[in-house]
Amino acid sequence: MSKRDYPLVPLPRIALPRHYNVDLDLTEFYGVVDWPRIRGNLSILLEAFGNATDDELLFNAGTNIFIQRIRLYRQTEFGKVVVEIKSVKRHIEREFVRLILGERLSVGWYWLYIEFNTRICQSELEGTHCFPGPLLSSDPKESSSPLPSRQLATGFSTKFEPNFARTFFPGWDDPSIRSTFNLSVQHFSDTNILFNTSPLPNKQNVSTSNLIKLTRFETTPPMPLYLFAIATGPFKPIQVVTTKTNLSLNIWSNNQDLLAAHFVANFSPIMFDKLQEDFNVKYPLSKLDIFITPKYPVGGMENWGLIILHSDNVRISNSDSTLPINDDFIDSSKEEKIKEQKNIQRQNLIEIDKLAEKYKIEKLITHELIHQWFGNLVSIWNWEELWLSEGFTSYFVFDFLNAHNHPQLTEHEYYLKLIELINQQSTDGRSSLIKLITNSKQLDRLFDSIQLYTKGAVVVKMLKDLVGPEVFRTSIARFLRENSFQSVDRRSLWTAFPTNADHGADTIRLKDVMETWLLNKGIPEVEVKRNYEDKSIKLEQQQADKNRHLIYLDDDKMGRMRLNKRFKRMWQMEEEEEEDEIKKDEDINGILHWMLDGLEENNTTSTATTSTTRKEIKRKENNIKNVHLTTKKRQLRAERKKLPKYNLWSIPFSYSFGSVKSKNGQILRQFWLINETIRFVDIGLNKDQYLLANPHWVYSYRVNYDILNWRMIITQLNKNHLEIPSMSRIQLIVDSEYFLRESPHPHLFVQLLSYLSKEHELGVLLVGLDALHSFLELFSASEVFGSLIVHLLPVILQLDKQLVIAANEGTDPEVAALWLLNPLRLAKLYQLRCSANLGTCAEHKQVN
Repeated sequence: MSKRDYPLVPLPRIALPRHYNVDLDLTEFYGVVDWPRIRGNLSILLEAFGNATDDELLFNAGTNIFIQRIRLYRQTEFGKVVVEIKSVKRHIEREFVRLILGERLSVGWYWLYIEFNTRICQSELEGTHCFPGPLLSSDPKESSSPLPSRQLATGFSTKFEPNFARTFFPGWDDPSIRSTFNLSVQHFSDTNILFNTSPLPNKQNVSTSNLIKLTRFETTPPMPLYLFAIATGPFKPIQVVTTKTNLSLNIWSNNQDLLAAHFVANFSPIMFDKLQEDFNVKYPLSKLDIFITPKYPVGGMENWGLIILHSDNVRISNSDSTLPINDDFIDSSKEEKIKEQKNIQRQNLIEIDKLAEKYKIEKLITHELIHQWFGNLVSIWNWEELWLSEGFTSYFVFDFLNAHNHPQLTEHEYYLKLIELINQQSTDGRSSLIKLITNSKQLDRLFDSIQLYTKGAVVVKMLKDLVGPEVFRTSIARFLRENSFQSVDRRSLWTAFPTNADHGADTIRLKDVMETWLLNKGIPEVEVKRNYEDKSIKLEQQQADKNRHLIYLDDDKMGRMRLNKRFKRMWQMEEEEEEDEIKKDEDINGILHWMLDGLEENNTTSTATTSTTRKEIKRKENNIKNVHLTTKKRQLRAERKKLPKYNLWSIPFSYSFGSVKSKNGQILRQFWLINETIRFVDIGLNKDQYLLANPHWVYSYRVNYDILNWRMIITQLNKNHLEIPSMSRIQLIVDSEYFLRESPHPHLFVQLLSYLSKEHELGVLLVGLDALHSFLELFSASEVFGSLIVHLLPVILQLDKQLVIAANEGTDPEVAALWLLNPLRLAKLYQLRCSANLGTCAEHKQVN
């Protein structure tokens, strides 16, 4: 097998394949222990365009393919004319074959014949994936095999995305090149063969002996080579028919996965009908097979007409719940009632676990079903445009399951993934959604769960929010209908959508907006600075960069922050402004004094020099877990100097102010932010009103505010958090962690977290749990840790209470299952319990 590290060189397009006749012999595969192989013959119909300048023909073939014979004919009205092949050259590293011809190709049709044999299943990640059969014995009396004990290969399935088809048979392995295929397979009579299309009627399939059978399949629609798929093995089907379309849908599995196959069979037809109805484009094949295999490199593959799923990803476990039972919150003093409530909790928790497991399986199935339209019916032109397939598919998984099955789980998982995305895209790991792919390693890394699937889904949701749900739906149907059986780039998408996008009073070209979000690395952050005297507002956008907001990277801020008198004055002013609105714990002054004064046991005077303070901090910095300021500062500064230049984003900016309960109501402003900086006056915004940007967290940009606006928002959260939409509360937690936690104003972050003791919406609380755990972990080895725990104890108790409520009778399992979207959250809560010395610390009880 070739090494996955070579330049990707496009094949010349002087002649392209229009049809493949593929004849395979699998009789040498079954029962082979080592080096399984297949034999085959190809006849490929080529269309030449007459622009050849060289007398050569190139196509792809992996190093595991052995070409035994090759011939080329020119098709004429009188028959086939031989074209001389002077030599055949193999380019091992680049995985292609070069035919040196005796003449240049002219306009017309050619037939290329190749006889080959292939060693398959040579890699855990590429191409063909064999699964084992019965175990052979090393005892000659018990087995006819003289070999040591090992398992025979009894079946295989294929995964050719992105460019592994070349490891199965020679061809043009390029997503932009579509061809039709005919397949015939010689195989043992007791095994099943699955292909993209249905087998031809039995009279066209013949048995060459009692043991061997020849199966032929219907011609496929035009499709890229990577969607060509085969599966074989001793599996049996569950046959179902879709209700609205009467499509034959078969689920194939072994006996061990029969339960999983029944779940897939019950869910898939219903979702398939919903997809076809919503997309308003008919599925073009006569059947759809779903093959559940015990061995596969990924969770699933969307091959047209033959979806392949890894059995590990569709099994429903029989284990008990991972959520704990907590006696402390059982509302009964009678032992018999406690026992009865425990039994109820046990059943509820098992139901919640099953719901979470089924949700994961439904996501996988829905993802592969959507690909039958996005990725198969309409394919991408090149791998740089992979977001057109995976981004739309990932978004529609959330969209369809939200509308029909799991509104709570899908909405909160979307924002969970969004948080993961913006955190990554605010670091040096940021990337653009569309990037140049020049070698095989870059192509392999392209399939990233965050930078491709999540970021693609976020961009698609933005597209929907800009044009509106009805226009979006109509445009999607137009895109699929007008580009069926084609490979396209994003220009075809913009053609199917409206030319302009409206946001507020201004109109801008939709393509121009979206291109900034596709091509720019990372995500934007917008800083909002208000002048409270003249009511002016300044907005500034820039590429999000976490290093910019880490105070220990800024010597000036560090020096100012170490001047105790200044900090004391700042804190006194805050107390005077907010003492009527936010009740502070008695220890908060001491906590924040420590946080800002570098672990000094005694207050330094205002005359303490910056250099002296630095020495004091440097002697004590090892008391903070995993913080090495000097080294880290030097590294991050060096990295920041290497950041590439970037363009601005076209940001659909919006903000609101005022209360819906007030006389004037709530005011919403919307406009485009396309410049780096703008300044304007809003005479309707009073200086005692907070401004909330990006209400409901509709678009994926960060927002930072001036300190006074942050204070007013935090005051509102502690006073009545319901005045702020739930998704905005999530964004405030996420952005405050990013902008305030390690800024000169960490006390504001503590105050914001404090409001969570009043929060009852579980999705918001769980995001708060992540922020709280991360914050406390930062100071876990410091002397201030205990004081922080005391101050934030009400928040920990609220989280603990919500976990138990999840198990109570009457709780919506859909809401309770939010805990399981990220199982690490349970471990985080356990750690917080123990840090706070709660009685539940020692009670990490699992349901038995």
